[in-house]
Amino acid sequence: MPPGHWLILDSYWKPYAGVRHLHYGVAAALRLRAQVPDPAAIEALRLSVYAEAMVYCANRAPRTVLAAQFSLSFGVAAALCFGDLSPAEYRPPRFDDVQLRRLESLIELRSDTTAFPAPQRGARLEARVQGQWLAVDQGPVVGDPGFEPDAAQLAAKFIHYTEADAAMAAWALKLQHDPVSATARWPDTEVKD
Repeated sequence: MPPGHWLILDSYWKPYAGVRHLHYGVAAALRLRAQVPDPAAIEALRLSVYAEAMVYCANRAPRTVLAAQFSLSFGVAAALCFGDLSPAEYRPPRFDDVQLRRLESLIELRSDTTAFPAPQRGARLEARVQGQWLAVDQGPVVGDPGFEPDAAQLAAKFIHYTEADAAMAAWALKLQHDPVSATARWPDTEVKD
């Protein structure tokens, strides 16, 4: 690498709480949720993904947070049920929500190497509602190469994941406007002159 090149800038920024392989199905679920605002109306679900996602994330009915973070079905069901896959979905009462668990049990997982040949990543989510099938295709997500998040997206995720803590929000704002003085201190550290 040339001098001054920061490898962290080449890393993957996770838009959702969970491993990367969940993100395509979650993004598709959030788009589908806009078409089907009442998850109780969903009768069946099919999720087609690239082969690698199935290798690592075909966990069904996860009972632990770690297993859920590697579960395509949990991530999609949480997004359909709550409109998010954040740390909150891994905590009670959401983690054991009856509707989330019903949706998770409905999902048929499929690997589709024709639609998603390696190294391509993406997902297709289909839902049957009142006997009709709806489908959402999802390609790249924020964080993929060429789809890097902007400063507003980074700030919004930080505030959301720190549950809008005032000290953390103030620190993030200071970091955005004065990165040299803010980077070396934690939000709750006082400056002593």
